[in-house]
Amino acid sequence: MAVALTTTSASAQSRYPAGYNQVPFESFFFYPQSNVYYSFRTHQYIYPSHGGWLIAYRLPNHIHIGKADRITVEHRGFDVWSDNAMHQYTYGRRYQTSPAIVYTPDRKYKSY
Repeated sequence: MAVALTTTSASAQSRYPAGYNQVPFESFFFYPQSNVYYSFRTHQYIYPSHGGWLIAYRLPNHIHIGKADRITVEHRGFDVWSDNAMHQYTYGRRYQTSPAIVYTPDRKYKSY
């Protein structure tokens, strides 16, 4: 009597590269006041630095988000910064302040 056992190994990754429609959506918090993203999946911050984007577990000391408003954005893949111009235009406009009106009295009317 002969018994033959065969095993097949299953992999979570396909042998073929995934097409665009197969790349899953990822969720991020976007903080428009600081122009910072936060990844739910990796628990990392993504922020602009010196003309590029940095990914880190902690923000540098000069970037503060505190309790600032945040927006949840969905993006296909991890490169959420590729849509940053659209996110800034869509969500950042509400944080642009109008120019301040400063009253300075004119000296020639000082005696009135």
